[in-house]
Amino acid sequence: MFLHELLHFQFIHYWDKEPNSAVSKLSDERYELLKESLTVVLDNDFIPLIKEPDKGYVLHKEFRQELYNYWIKTKNFDKLVKFGLERLPAFCKK
Repeated sequence: MFLHELLHFQFIHYWDKEPNSAVSKLSDERYELLKESLTVVLDNDFIPLIKEPDKGYVLHKEFRQELYNYWIKTKNFDKLVKFGLERLPAFCKK
């Protein structure tokens, strides 16, 4: 899905490529989990622009649900990234 990939590019540009960002210091496992799970913002907010929710990967389901619940309350992507960074340890081994 185009918007899914576009959201990845935004995340990479504003958080991963920013040297002072905590995202740029994540392990590969945590980075991928966060990057893929942040697409939760596409689940409902972009319908009918997209035909169906961006469900993500089954592997990320629990983390995505937590991020989605937070997103519904805030609708603020910067805060969602910060929240995701705080919650990552509960969902990763490393």
